[in-house]
Amino acid sequence: MKTFLQAAVAAVAILAITSHSQAEAGQTRNSDGLLSGFANWLATPPERSRKSQTARRKAKPARREARRTRTKRNRAGSRYDYRSYRDNRGNIDWNAYARTRVTTSEALSTGTTGRVIRYKGSQEAGSIVISTAQRALFLVMPSGKARMYSVGVGRPGFEWYGTHKISRKTEWPDWRPPEEMRQRQPYLPEFMPGGPGNPMGARALYLGSTLYRIHGTTEDHTIGSAVSSGCIRMLNQDVIDLYKRVGVGTKVYVKS
Repeated sequence: MKTFLQAAVAAVAILAITSHSQAEAGQTRNSDGLLSGFANWLATPPERSRKSQTARRKAKPARREARRTRTKRNRAGSRYDYRSYRDNRGNIDWNAYARTRVTTSEALSTGTTGRVIRYKGSQEAGSIVISTAQRALFLVMPSGKARMYSVGVGRPGFEWYGTHKISRKTEWPDWRPPEEMRQRQPYLPEFMPGGPGNPMGARALYLGSTLYRIHGTTEDHTIGSAVSSGCIRMLNQDVIDLYKRVGVGTKVYVKS
């Protein structure tokens, strides 16, 4: 409002000043002084009330946090927006969604991990299929369905593929790092008893006579990534669920 009044008064003043005769020195001085005064008044920004300034200052952190949240949501949506996999009836094609890398937080927030999905593989019901490319483990079920879990897989140079059987199941397993691993990482202990702090997590499923296992983890953020030395990592709640559903002798297919 003040800005509008300033502009209106300034216009009237300028018209009044220019209509006077410039010949009279006194009038010229008065006109110059009046014009200078209006110019200074116009240059003065409108004062904000103390209440308004306080409200703006308090709102800054909230606006900043809202921007961060919006940015995170947009970034996540560009890679993991499961809504784009919905069909005309609103059902999600979880097979298609599993082809994207699913991080732990995204898997938990969308309910992806441990969900029953449609499955078109040729493996027999009751078997386990691990896709390292999809970072997913499928427990094959009858009638063209499977239970899908997000997993962590071997990092570059430690990938492996093949077919094995579960030879042993252990709750809260001990950990004895292989000699080859200890040579690469001398700081590792020779032995660590099972428990919540053990890198093997809550359960372990041993694969044949190999050193590879399907096990839990204390590093949830690694699920959906290729970071291990060849073992298949699962969230502890997921490996506990899988542990109850499979037995010794279950076939495990690992493919790219």
